[in-house]
Formats: sequence, structure tokens, C-alpha cells
Amino acid sequence: MNRRRLHAAGAVVAAAFMAGGCVSQGTYDKLEEDKNQEIGALQKQRGGLQDQVQALQAQRSGLEQQKTSLEQQQADLRKQVDALEQQKAQLLTASQQTLSQYDSLVRNLTEEVKKGDCRCGSTRTC
Repeated sequence: MNRRRLHAAGAVVAAAFMAGGCVSQGTYDKLEEDKNQEIGALQKQRGGLQDQVQALQAQRSGLEQQKTSLEQQQADLRKQVDALEQQKAQLLTASQQTLSQYDSLVRNLTEEVKKGDCRCGSTRTC
């Protein structure tokens, strides 16, 4: 399509030269050759740009897949963090209960020792 336009443009230029006066065949041929080289260069450039577009589209597709994968990993990690925080809360509660039990046992033992109810070597064990 562009080649036809350029040929048409070349023909218009050639017609303008002819209408304005005589142009030698050599001048016309040189002008046509220059335009054909320009057309070839533009077509080559267009092909390179099309290849570049395809490469960028493939890269974009790969990045979108990578993004999706990373989003899934992020969601999985958030679930793990939530589960670990829940487990931490449970362990903290259990630890507080154990500490409370320990403190209670120490108080009871201290009271028994003060009362003299607990003696080492007796039949009753501390």
C-alpha cells in the first residue's frame, strides 16, 4: 500500500517535471531509483518494528504470567502468616496458663513450707 503511494507520488513528481518542461529519461530514472530505495528502506524498517512489537508482546505476556504467579505466592504467604499468628496467640495463651500454674504451685509450696507442713525426708513429699 505504501509502495503504491510512493509510486504514485513519484509519478506525480515526474508529471510535474514533464508539465513544467522536459526532463531527461536519466533524471526520471534516477528519481524513480531513489524512491524505490526509500520504499525498500521503509519496508525493512517496518518489518523490524513488527518484529519488535511481537517480541514486546511476548515479553508482556511472560510478565503478566509472572505477576499472576507472584500474586498467588503472596496470597499463600499471607495465609501462612495468618496461621502462624493464630498459632502464636495459642502458644502465648498456653504459656500464660503454664506460668500461672507455676506461680500458683510456688505460692502453695511456699505457704506449706511456712506452715511447716513440708519437711524434707518425711513421708510427705514436696
